[in-house]
Amino acid sequence: MTQPDDPRRVGVIVELIDHTIAIAELNERGDLVRRLRRARARITDPQIRVVIAGQLKQGKSQLLNALLNLPVARVGDDEATVLITVVSYSAQPSARIILAAGPNGETTAVDIPVDDITTDLRRAPQARGRAVLRVEIGAPSPLLQGGLTFIDTPGVGGHGQPHLSATLGLLPDADALLMVSDASQEFTEPEMWFLCKAHQVCPVGAVVATKTDLYPHWREIVNTNAAHLQRARVPMPIVPVSSLLRSHAVTSNDKELNEESNFPAIVKFLSEKVLSRETDRVRDEVLREIHSAAEQLAISVGSELSVINDPAMRDRLASDLRGASAKPRMRCSRPRCGSRCSMTVSPT
Repeated sequence: MTQPDDPRRVGVIVELIDHTIAIAELNERGDLVRRLRRARARITDPQIRVVIAGQLKQGKSQLLNALLNLPVARVGDDEATVLITVVSYSAQPSARIILAAGPNGETTAVDIPVDDITTDLRRAPQARGRAVLRVEIGAPSPLLQGGLTFIDTPGVGGHGQPHLSATLGLLPDADALLMVSDASQEFTEPEMWFLCKAHQVCPVGAVVATKTDLYPHWREIVNTNAAHLQRARVPMPIVPVSSLLRSHAVTSNDKELNEESNFPAIVKFLSEKVLSRETDRVRDEVLREIHSAAEQLAISVGSELSVINDPAMRDRLASDLRGASAKPRMRCSRPRCGSRCSMTVSPT
């Protein structure tokens, strides 16, 4: 995940993790070893992940396409994003699907034609019957060159909220959240619930109010939603935008229209709050993980030391050992494999 600006600081943190892992291994704490190795992977990952979430038909995919000036996300009248789609920088356009673990227990990456990303890839022929976990797209967008990676998620909504848990599950490893809600109406109850839960896990984020070109009363909606967030103590800014105006601005190279679309405000948020690592949440969480592991190991070692330093405990252990040594033990009458053994009492 996000690396701190100073690579030397990353090196110090990695050394601290490795040292703590070594102590955990000596103490046979496999649970701590696994947690620390995951923390190590997070702190050394150069990608800066931004999750794009929202309910169905709110304009998430149009937002991503307009932001990157590239058609990287599937758009349609139906549920456009049906699989988690990860978009990161690549000098040349590329696409692949990640398949569920096979008989060997490992996932598989399969390259697909870039043009296929506009289709429903859940039953892609390249998968050969295996479940498709996600789509990974490489895009030559300048916005992505600094390590920024967007994760477009399936719309939350419908019967049973099928994608809700999957979307929330992405947030612990995310650097920021863009919550998309169109300007047609104020937040629904499920949206407010999601925002409150998401903010607890990923406090760096913004609400993007889309489709302002369709709804003349969008300012009223934005103000109402800002009040909802304030009452819920969710300090997230709301950025009203129009993906349609942005697309027209890019096509016609119209700077004034681009300003009217308000997409520069999203870029500013990403630049100042995410890419600048103003709040390096991942670094702080990794340090807390190290501290927690060190505390647990200190408690374990401290317990052993207390036994050694407690005269009464030492005497009791010595008595237990003497008692154990006086018990009957099995001794072979002949020192050969397969011979019968007789019961004798060893002298103390």
